[in-house]
Amino acid sequence: MDRTNSVPVIKSIHIAPVKSLALMDSESVQVGFQGIEEDRRFLVQNDAGAMITQRQIGRLAQVSADYCPTSDILRLVFPDGESVCGTPE
Repeated sequence: MDRTNSVPVIKSIHIAPVKSLALMDSESVQVGFQGIEEDRRFLVQNDAGAMITQRQIGRLAQVSADYCPTSDILRLVFPDGESVCGTPE
């Protein structure tokens, strides 16, 4: 391929509303000054307020999250199909 005439193409975009949780396919995203909006907007903290990541708990990758900014509702879906939703703090 002649790199001087090639045009970059984005084939897929994946986001995670909660850092370290499962990635979701996205058909389109809004890109702002700080990057892709709604990507990693939230994070998981322990009782001391320290961030918890997949490096500490690999199973976080099995939990998916969906966030609706207009209703301010965050939904977490666990591997067994159980889910919880509410307003994030």
